[in-house]
Amino acid sequence: MELPPVTPPPISDNLDEVHPGKRPFIGAWGLLALIIIAFTAMQLSTYFMPQREESAGSVEISTFERSLKLEGAMAQLSELSPSAPPAASSQADSINKLISDLEPVATQRPEAARALVLMQHHQGVEPSAEALAYLSKQEPEFAQAGLLVQGKDPGKLVSDGSTLDLYEEHVAKEIRGEETSLASLSDPGAIVKLVLAMLGGVTVLIGGGAVLLWYGIAKSQGQFPPVGYARDETVQGADVRGLRMCFYFASFFAAQILAGIGVAAMGWGVVEAGMATMVLGLIGVALAVFTPIAGYQESVASILGDRTKIGQKIGIGFLAYMANLPLVLVITLASFALLQNLPTPSHGAIEDFTNNGSPMMWFTLFLLAAVYAPITEEIMFRGMMFPGLTRILRNPTTAIVITSVAFAVIHPQGPILWPGLALIGATAAVITRQTGSLIPAIAMHAFHNGSLVLLNYAING
Repeated sequence: MELPPVTPPPISDNLDEVHPGKRPFIGAWGLLALIIIAFTAMQLSTYFMPQREESAGSVEISTFERSLKLEGAMAQLSELSPSAPPAASSQADSINKLISDLEPVATQRPEAARALVLMQHHQGVEPSAEALAYLSKQEPEFAQAGLLVQGKDPGKLVSDGSTLDLYEEHVAKEIRGEETSLASLSDPGAIVKLVLAMLGGVTVLIGGGAVLLWYGIAKSQGQFPPVGYARDETVQGADVRGLRMCFYFASFFAAQILAGIGVAAMGWGVVEAGMATMVLGLIGVALAVFTPIAGYQESVASILGDRTKIGQKIGIGFLAYMANLPLVLVITLASFALLQNLPTPSHGAIEDFTNNGSPMMWFTLFLLAAVYAPITEEIMFRGMMFPGLTRILRNPTTAIVITSVAFAVIHPQGPILWPGLALIGATAAVITRQTGSLIPAIAMHAFHNGSLVLLNYAING
């Protein structure tokens, strides 16, 4: 009896089909979800936790000082050009918010009480009686603020040249009938930096709107189909990417702990801690990404994707930055309006750098924000997590949303700024998928962070 011929099963190059049940690292995604949830809870607890007495009101004080410096620069501009916008202006609402945030802690620290009564004087409201009573018992450097806001001349002022000291000198001159101006709150070069920052910002916003319009029209006509990124990914390989993300978070925590030990045990300053964080962070990312796992090996080439026409890809990153900026601005303003009762957003590391603004500190901050963060965060979130989730979920849109939210909540600025950060992450994922390369996302991230540092320097440097 002749047996019928048996057709052998088709040979498949897809590891998912050959070994559909073998996923030894599938639990990595659950572990990663727990890590991100824990990280978010930690950030929120820090954000909402009442400040310790020695740091209560620090964010509000530094924010008010930045506001005064900006007003000083605007006053300089008004003196040069009568048609320029007035100095005191549009910051009233934000300063009123600072006052309400500072009032509960104003009798915990003399610095907070001093800043509160100066804010209230600036806004033309009655100074807090409790803060005035508290200041009257403090050293002259703090007590003089209480006298000034009540219209009393304290005599020779104690001053170390800080912005609040300059504002007190301005108030004292007003009391004495001497000629004075808010322009004294900023250095003479502030006006040049501010004008350049304003011109750059307006140019980018207008250009960004034009790029958005052009891209929308082109996409509606079927142009720019996505190339795809890491399209040969298997499910097992995607699980390994999830495991690498877990290693990344472990290395991130380790770098923070080691830098903290350096500060506590070796007396490191802000610059040394920042440099150590960068070096340790880069080592951690390299180990998380390039260590072979179960036969899966990454390389620089596999991470970056398409590396042709690098200049063009950097240009795409800049266009994405321009297009993204108006959207981030709108969504951030909306977040401030909707979540106005939440604490003022802040980033502890940035506060440390800008409050001690030596040239080396500004340079270190620029390296951290515009070089280190774009490289490490894009490699991990868009180079590892995004393609891994795309393969697991088989839906790029869902992967973009999840990756972008995860990217936002690891930042310590708080819920008010998280929507804008998520939009930046989403844009980075879109252009990575669109071009098949990680280079535009790294460039966009660098342009965004670098411009923020330069703007901060224009106001505070």
